[in-house]
Amino acid sequence: MSITGKIDLFVFGSHRSPKEVQKTLAKITGFAPLPPFHSLGYHFSKWSNVSAQMIMTRNEEFEENEFPLDVIWMDIPHTHQGMYFKFDPDKFPVDKHEEMNEMIEESGRRLVVITDPHIKVTSFGSDEVGLKPSKHDRPGARFFVNSEER
Repeated sequence: MSITGKIDLFVFGSHRSPKEVQKTLAKITGFAPLPPFHSLGYHFSKWSNVSAQMIMTRNEEFEENEFPLDVIWMDIPHTHQGMYFKFDPDKFPVDKHEEMNEMIEESGRRLVVITDPHIKVTSFGSDEVGLKPSKHDRPGARFFVNSEER
């Protein structure tokens, strides 16, 4: 059912080919956009203890060797104590972070920061009110917040 209570149903068929069915569907729903141009190029991604200096060094090495590179990926160790959206201040001091961003931009490359879909729980106080264990957690692990317990 849709919001209006009416059923939207499209049936596609073709005596020619599946390609004709896809073309008909695309005419109704829209054609898929092309991916960003840089996404089709070479990506450098390596899990390591990454820092601003390491990213700049890698960028320079690709330049010196005239190796075509479009995107550099930074994996999870860029974070401050595993907290996403926070760079490790020891590995990414503000001046080096800015220098790294400028260098990547000047080289015409992109920089991707990997994040996982969770936010690290650091502390809810000594009684940990609001944490709800799940049957899928490791024994003793407490990750999920239950607003009913607040």
